[in-house]
Amino acid sequence: MKFLIKKSSSLAVPLAGFAATLLVALLYVYQPAWLRNFDHRLYDTVLKQGHNTGTRNAVAIVDLDEKSLQRYGQWPWPRYRMALLLKKLQEAGALAVGMDILFAEPDRSSPAILRQELKRDLDVDMDFAGLPEALRDNDQILATTLREGPFVLGFFFEFAKKEPLAGPVHVKDIDPARLTKDEGVFLPDLLFSAPSLLQPLANLAEAASATGFINTIRDQDGVLRSTPVLMAHNGKIYANLGLSVLWTALGQPPCIVKYSASGTEAIRMGGTTVPLDEQGRVWLHYRGPGRTFPYYSAGDILADAVPAAELAGKMVLIGTSAVGLHDLRTTPFDSEFPGVEAHATLIDTILAGDYIRAPGWLPGLELCLTIGAGIATTLLLCRLSAGFIMPIILLFIGLCGYASLWAFNQHHFFFSPLFPILATGLNFSLLSFLKFLRSDEEKRFIRKAFSKFVSSTVVDRIVASPERLSLEGEDKEVSILFSDIRGFSTFSEQLAPSQLSELLKSYLTPMTRIIIQQSGTLDKFIGDAVMAFWNAPVEIDRHRYRAVSAGLAMLAALPELNEKFREQFGLTLKIGIGIHAGRAIVGNMGSEDLFDYTVIGDNVNLASRLEGLTKYYDLPILVTDAMAAVSVDGYTIQEVDRATVKGKGEAVTLYTFRANDTVVEGEQARWAQVLELYRSCAFREALPVLDQLMREQPLISLYRLYRERCQAFLVTPPPADWDCIYCHLSK
Repeated sequence: MKFLIKKSSSLAVPLAGFAATLLVALLYVYQPAWLRNFDHRLYDTVLKQGHNTGTRNAVAIVDLDEKSLQRYGQWPWPRYRMALLLKKLQEAGALAVGMDILFAEPDRSSPAILRQELKRDLDVDMDFAGLPEALRDNDQILATTLREGPFVLGFFFEFAKKEPLAGPVHVKDIDPARLTKDEGVFLPDLLFSAPSLLQPLANLAEAASATGFINTIRDQDGVLRSTPVLMAHNGKIYANLGLSVLWTALGQPPCIVKYSASGTEAIRMGGTTVPLDEQGRVWLHYRGPGRTFPYYSAGDILADAVPAAELAGKMVLIGTSAVGLHDLRTTPFDSEFPGVEAHATLIDTILAGDYIRAPGWLPGLELCLTIGAGIATTLLLCRLSAGFIMPIILLFIGLCGYASLWAFNQHHFFFSPLFPILATGLNFSLLSFLKFLRSDEEKRFIRKAFSKFVSSTVVDRIVASPERLSLEGEDKEVSILFSDIRGFSTFSEQLAPSQLSELLKSYLTPMTRIIIQQSGTLDKFIGDAVMAFWNAPVEIDRHRYRAVSAGLAMLAALPELNEKFREQFGLTLKIGIGIHAGRAIVGNMGSEDLFDYTVIGDNVNLASRLEGLTKYYDLPILVTDAMAAVSVDGYTIQEVDRATVKGKGEAVTLYTFRANDTVVEGEQARWAQVLELYRSCAFREALPVLDQLMREQPLISLYRLYRERCQAFLVTPPPADWDCIYCHLSK
């Protein structure tokens, strides 16, 4: 702390710095639209600066361009012409063909429909004499063609339309298998779910090999940076057009979607795995501006002006770049980017495997770096002049920009430098201004006041995160420890009040430190008793192990303390420790005026009872079978008894921990033999084994206790239905 206050300009400087850092951290958490848009612009810059990715030459685009429209007429074209285009692509050897086009209404240029409309509007009865029946319905012509090849039709989910779809759904879902470790999570609930959809005609949708939605979801600034790969409708899962085309090209292998309660994780199609974000989206790794992929005019395809080798073995997407057909998007590279090329980008990204990822730990890293940058700037400005710090700030900004480019180019994820730079810049500007306003006399005064209010590490955490102290009650698994000094009432009568206070302070201080070192939460002191728990308010790894380790460390610390107590007070202490793990209610159990963060419940009471039973068994520590799997280096766990405690009808198995150097060779095997004989009512056979154990370990009262039980049962045998459970009637 001396570093913080040695040259601090005033108390206002660090407080303002921490407040500014907190403000930026809150801005990061809530991300207002204007900042999110700015962050998106930085992403676009990094994407373009780091762009060095070519296509895999596996996707081609057939463009309904201005040239084609001038040659064959305005859109929409007759469906027979679309059928002819598909046949041309199939004959050229295309692996699969996807159409970024909606065929939601009947073709009004079909001779049959044209005849009906002429009759209706002009009362003219036109007879297409000589026209084969098969050519009278353009939609049927297209449907026949769709059945003959690997063709994928597009459809559109309608989110603005609240009314459900009237009539049956004709488009095809992918019906994936579902892989999750969180039972009860409904996959469609994790995805964008549309109430309605605009779909192709029934005969077209049923004839196609597959269908795929053509929706793209743009960011708030109107730029298309990612695309949903999966969407839901009425509980079924549907694939994006690009994914459906790739799936068809792969032979439509079985699909598996992996997800968890936090969201979707990946979809697997045969040997191809596509990582997803929590809502089933993929960031589009653009290969460049529009027309990065090979484009072929639809008119040239129909006129046989494109060599078949240009299309053979490729996936083909049919779309439009014509301005009048309104299928242009804004992307980081281009303000007029053909929508069909977004689907091509998705396919190429999957084939290349160069996904733009968003690791789950990245937001935490960015937030920590933001807070760290703000605090570091504050601390530096408390000690150094603004002129000295300026080069450091500039270097930090440059490093953030370089780190963002490096992370994207090398590991394909976007680390945002915006908020660390914002925290640094805001703190630097604000604190430099505050330092300028303060006089040297005020600086000395505030520095002196600041030194009186420096918080400890724990208090710093509480001040930085006060919400941790206002947690609502929750049911969770915890490990609970109770310890108590044996015969403390006798000591309290022998010692003067000041001595008693000194004794307790000298005993409780190291015990408390042990608990805290093992990441425990000190609940309370109850006279000479200590209550602590683990795994709340935050999750603790291996909390059972930490609780047992704390208990054993408390016992290990006692001999050294007793030497001091013997010299100072003329006495030594013995303690009993009970430890149990189970579910309990954790939270603020105090009043509106007094906060009391604690645990309550049956499992807490059981841990307290265990501490009391250490006196009965004359053992320093007792744990339940909830701790039986805990392994601590240097210690052996030994079963003690099967018993019920006062107030609980359910029996528990009790164990103790013993230092390895206190266990003699063969002792554990003989003790296991005693328990087996005892529980099979072979009390007489157990006595000689117990005698041997008592000779080997005369200080372990447990063996004498069992010998007394066996002798008592020889006099008064247990009932025939005895369950070998000892019932404790006192605490």
